[in-house]
Amino acid sequence: YIDDTPVQSRHMGFAATNVYPALFDLDRVEVLRGPQGTLFGAGAEGGVVRFLTPQPGLTRNSGYLRSEVSTTRSGDPSYEIGAAAGGPIVDGTLGYRVSASYRRDGGWVDRVGYSQVNPGDPATPLNVLQTSESSANWQDVMTLRAALKWALNDNVAVTPSIYYQKLRINDTAAYWPGLSDPGSTAF
Repeated sequence: YIDDTPVQSRHMGFAATNVYPALFDLDRVEVLRGPQGTLFGAGAEGGVVRFLTPQPGLTRNSGYLRSEVSTTRSGDPSYEIGAAAGGPIVDGTLGYRVSASYRRDGGWVDRVGYSQVNPGDPATPLNVLQTSESSANWQDVMTLRAALKWALNDNVAVTPSIYYQKLRINDTAAYWPGLSDPGSTAF
């Protein structure tokens, strides 16, 4: 769940992706051991993971900025930047919270072209022709979130929000031992 909204993930084919949303502006994570069907419905027999985002402030301004840079040996650099801000629009009655982030995870697996001398014989060694793309398994993700909080009275508040995430994955992180030398950085 993101706040009170269920998130479902479908994975098709040969993919090694993270099923969790890439939330930048996060208040806390709750892990509720199962079964949780009474509170969260039929899809929660094994439990629930809730990602709770910061609520819009009705009386105080707040902000958050984070950046990160890292490297992978024999791979491309990775980096992230994000910002969040919020505060009252009408003091005590209407508030907002917005956030945006971008993360790039650099690749470390090279895509190669190859041929097999005798394709009918699996024992025939592979002939690597060339590296067609270096560090091909990169991915990037962009997130945007906006929320408003309208306090109707001391006991009732309405908090609509929208969350957008775009994930681009260029290639798989899998490699084939016949084309690789794990002790070397050549392939």
